[in-house]
Amino acid sequence: MKCIQPPLYRIEGALTRYKQKGEPAELGTIAIELRGLLFKEALFVSLSAEKNFPIEFYTIPYTSLDMDADMRKGLTHFWSGDSISITCEKPWTQRVTFEQWSEIPIAEINGKIITPKILINEIANNLGPAHYSQQIPNDLREMKQFHLGGVPSHFRTLLQFAGCLLVLGKIYLSKY
Repeated sequence: MKCIQPPLYRIEGALTRYKQKGEPAELGTIAIELRGLLFKEALFVSLSAEKNFPIEFYTIPYTSLDMDADMRKGLTHFWSGDSISITCEKPWTQRVTFEQWSEIPIAEINGKIITPKILINEIANNLGPAHYSQQIPNDLREMKQFHLGGVPSHFRTLLQFAGCLLVLGKIYLSKY
């Protein structure tokens, strides 16, 4: 039987250790578990579909692509990735499925659009314990320079999302 409990346990442990010590290496672990639960093996996605359990979040629907052309002129950096929650914050957020959110542009760095799917896979592929690269992609390097609440923007996005998924995973486990 497929079970999401071990990956959720590893995410929770890595989140706790990151919050205690601020060690960026924990984010690689989080990204690898998220990738397995949601993209590569898609364990949580397939189990939730079997049980008709919705993986839904609330987010700010506005992205850099929604700006008019004049506002986009000269824009080199834009992000909204940390704007995800499991609760609605009216009037700013709207409900989206995981599938929708995974394809929403959460950052734009020098013209490159970054979705949650791209971000999670890039962090897993470059900073995760299974794959580590000395050559970090330029977009991750750029995002690292900008801090939100004292945390590099790409880490903050990953932390926010992992926390939301952990809550939904625990709800799923309590029901099934």
